Amino acid sequence: MKLYDSGKNSIEESERILAPFDFSKAKVHSLIEDKDGNLWLGIFQKGVLMIPDDLHKFQYYGYKSLKRNSIGSSSVMSIFRDKEGTIWVGTDNDGLYAMDEEGNTLRHFNRNPSDPTSIPGTIMTIYEDSDNRLWVGSYFHGLAQVDKRTGKCRYVPFVSSGQTTAHEKISWITEDSNKNLWIGTYGAGLYKLNLPTLAITTYESSRNDDNDWSLNLLPNDWISCILPDRDGLLWIGTYKGLACLHPDTQNFISYKGVNNLLPGRVVYHILEAKNGTIWIGTTEGLICFNKTTEEFRHYTTEDGLPNEVICGIAEDDQENLWISTHLGLAKFVVREGHFINYYAGDGIQGNEFTRGGCI
Repeated sequence: MKLYDSGKNSIEESERILAPFDFSKAKVHSLIEDKDGNLWLGIFQKGVLMIPDDLHKFQYYGYKSLKRNSIGSSSVMSIFRDKEGTIWVGTDNDGLYAMDEEGNTLRHFNRNPSDPTSIPGTIMTIYEDSDNRLWVGSYFHGLAQVDKRTGKCRYVPFVSSGQTTAHEKISWITEDSNKNLWIGTYGAGLYKLNLPTLAITTYESSRNDDNDWSLNLLPNDWISCILPDRDGLLWIGTYKGLACLHPDTQNFISYKGVNNLLPGRVVYHILEAKNGTIWIGTTEGLICFNKTTEEFRHYTTEDGLPNEVICGIAEDDQENLWISTHLGLAKFVVREGHFINYYAGDGIQGNEFTRGGCI
């Protein structure tokens, strides 16, 4: 399908094409427009395709777009916008992309097995520290500081159980106000890397009884997300619940006399809203925690969520929450207490999102 521009007297590719197959090889035999402005295409040996009129609620970049495939065809695992406005995109087995705000590819760094300084292939998390240094955490190659210009990496080894390893599975990176980098891992607990001294502190759960919530220890070694809040507390999402560390006192017993506020729940994302409320995305819905009253408020599909597996949460300028799930994207209008849901038909890339910092 092409678009004829009568003003320019030219034929161009249609911006409205968004389909999971190669349109350059498709044979369009018929085309009609319905009263709502949607296009219906009859495609030889491929059936009928409906292209919604309002495809531009969301801008799309990726392999389904004819003109905006600036990040390859691999799964996107992490996204980060640095202080210069560059958008860094970490992928599954296709390395790291840098994009400008118009979606143009600036750089692409991929894994070279023969070069130990090359970028990891699968990047789970991206972060820029207070000194404008870019860090990536990977699934197979641990933590690395990346040269933004060349893509060369300096890998940082950790000390875990008396052994030094550079191959932890890194799930999250963030920084507190004291220039400490906090690194979450899959199965090896939590690390603190002091940026001025490069000193490393390790936090692990009890190997004897990690279900004893009265212990002043990290409750679980599988870390999915970390949030330093405005009061200096460190919120840690794990595969067995929610922990809160007071870094000054090294105390995990910050609320309710326990080290785990949501035992048994998988926590995928944590957000501190502008009003100080802590929002927690879990596999059993969205949870709001009031630090003053120590009360929880639980939201599920019965409240309007499209799905109860919450993968990511972000707050916009109007203090609405945007929530990615396993069945679409939700906008939570907090002040009114209702959800507006969006699906693939509204122009998002698909209905199923991945966990963590991809929103």
